[in-house]
Amino acid sequence: INSNISIFYNPNLDNYSGIMLHDLGDDASFETHASGIAETLEEYGVNKIITVDPHTTYAMKELYPEFTGVKFKVRSYIEMIKLKNGRIEKNGKIGVHDPCYYSRYCEMNEFLSSILKKAGIPCFIPENSGEMTSCCGGAAEYSSPIISREIARLRVEEFGKREIVTACPICLISLRRAGGNVEDLATLLR
Repeated sequence: INSNISIFYNPNLDNYSGIMLHDLGDDASFETHASGIAETLEEYGVNKIITVDPHTTYAMKELYPEFTGVKFKVRSYIEMIKLKNGRIEKNGKIGVHDPCYYSRYCEMNEFLSSILKKAGIPCFIPENSGEMTSCCGGAAEYSSPIISREIARLRVEEFGKREIVTACPICLISLRRAGGNVEDLATLLR
């Protein structure tokens, strides 16, 4: 994989986006948290951000401008992937689990399958995909672990015995916990 991108990382700026506050309906706390993060990033001169999960992508791309008035150039790492020499061998079709935040909120519901197809990997797309993707159950873990695990189990069943690829750490953990043979896109294309 060749991205031709120079990356700067400062662990002092690696703060939680606050998305869970928004998801729980605590918009006042989210606004306070996001404003602090945005202010710090601006102080350091940050204007472009590459994210590694769909929740942070959505928060920084869509919610931060709305709640803080600060707009960064935000892209997910999957948008940055450029394949070098194109083909990766896999046996059979790999199942594609679209993370809900990418598919529903960031309008990126075909990125995973298009990257895999460009890499020469045949894809299995379950019925509940794209904008209507089934949840992995991970978001419900904090409030109802039993329901979360059942949702994940049902999602894994949709793929049968296939290997599954996703681009969300929450989906990865949730679907693995339910018995799925799941890889993150980043590890699949390394």
